[in-house]
Amino acid sequence: MALVAAALELVGVLGVGLAEQLSATAWPDETVWSGSGAGYGWAPLVLPVAALVVLSARPRTMPA
Repeated sequence: MALVAAALELVGVLGVGLAEQLSATAWPDETVWSGSGAGYGWAPLVLPVAALVVLSARPRTMPA
């Protein structure tokens, strides 16, 4: 579930960033994801990537 959540967050950040590059009026107001998170020190872009790296490196075990 965490992998899916991190992946969706990354898709959102990249999607909003790309939409803003393609159309200046895509999001008239600033959001956390605007500019792929540039206004927030790139944290909205870096955190989901870091989460995906950490989660994919962990061994997967099924609960008993």
